[in-house]
Amino acid sequence: MQIQKQKLGFVILMWNSERVVEACLRSVFQLRSFKIGVIVVDNGSTDRSVEIAEKLRRELADERDAFLELITLDRNYGTTMPRNRGLHALEAFSPDYYCFLDSDTVVNDEAFLTLVGELERHPA
Repeated sequence: MQIQKQKLGFVILMWNSERVVEACLRSVFQLRSFKIGVIVVDNGSTDRSVEIAEKLRRELADERDAFLELITLDRNYGTTMPRNRGLHALEAFSPDYYCFLDSDTVVNDEAFLTLVGELERHPA
């Protein structure tokens, strides 16, 4: 009997993040203990951020059978509206847990196993 992996949903905000977004997305897709869904919201970047995220979308999502969507905005709207837009798009993935990240964040499996474990132990 195969155990169903919990689904982690990430909303990642990006703005002129070409130097950091690849490390962020690769770290998220290296979370092997979970099924991963990601919405990247670009806040009107003028560098190569969107190009890099699109390349990784094709590469990483296919590799992991994961959900990754890229939303591009025409300008920088700050954080609230882009996060809400990403959150709304992430509902299609139906995650068990949601996480907001900035594009300069690098995560690891151990941290999320600990976080999810604590959330499971303390559902309130």
